[in-house]
Amino acid sequence: MTRTPIAAAVTLVLAAATAMGCGDDTQQPAPVILDTKRVERAIEQSILTERKVTADVDCPAGVRQAKGLTFRCVATTRGGVTAAFVVHQKDDKGNVTYAAP
Repeated sequence: MTRTPIAAAVTLVLAAATAMGCGDDTQQPAPVILDTKRVERAIEQSILTERKVTADVDCPAGVRQAKGLTFRCVATTRGGVTAAFVVHQKDDKGNVTYAAP
């Protein structure tokens, strides 16, 4: 069977159209991840300013940046005393509030 140039061109166009149609148009953009290292530093600074105590703060990594989302961080003083801080995201721009319950 011999192909004509038109048949070959049509086959090529159909193959290209099929390949372009394989994408998933319903994909959501990747979530923005909150800079929890920045939150840790802010809590550490607050503890130092308000209590005159040096502490290391650990917040979870990979927290999605989203208005209303809440998570916990743990502060540990050099003397080994720990305190939990509840962090609340005020908006989807990375602004947070935090408090020790």
